[in-house]
Amino acid sequence: MCFEIDSYVVIMIVEGVLTSQIRTRINQKRRTRMKKRFYRLCATILIPLMTILNCPVNAVSNTANTIEIEHDGISEVTAGQRIAIEAIISDESGVQTARVYFKAAENADYSFVPLHSKNEEDFTGILPAPANGVGTIEYLILVQNGNNQIFKTQTYMITVEDDDDAALKIAENEKIQVYTELE
Repeated sequence: MCFEIDSYVVIMIVEGVLTSQIRTRINQKRRTRMKKRFYRLCATILIPLMTILNCPVNAVSNTANTIEIEHDGISEVTAGQRIAIEAIISDESGVQTARVYFKAAENADYSFVPLHSKNEEDFTGILPAPANGVGTIEYLILVQNGNNQIFKTQTYMITVEDDDDAALKIAENEKIQVYTELE
């Protein structure tokens, strides 16, 4: 009789362990289903909503991006000489604003000069002459089209070669109106 009790106890323990394992598997399957439901919710509602709320304006616009900016970057200038920036800018909705943002590489804030149109697509702007010791100038072209979409080019780098007569050349030049964005 002692043997029967032991075998009964052993059977009950084994059944308890199996029942526990079955419960664990059922709980794992439930968790997996809940994760899948959560991922579906994220994929169908949350991610698109977050994308729309964090998108720039032109990404959710109904109009196609038709702007084209053609510009050959300037790689090198001599100190004391003004920098002529030329670009061909075209857009079906027209060009509302075109600017060149620039700064000395070590300077934190960008300044800008407007680009003026010579005709419908050709734009030019003049950057002030850099002084000796500037080293490098960064610049980019920013355009706002007729649909109020804003586009910008890559950042270009200009190496400034020092010149002994740079200060004299700068003094002879007429002044150029330079603007900054105030926050």
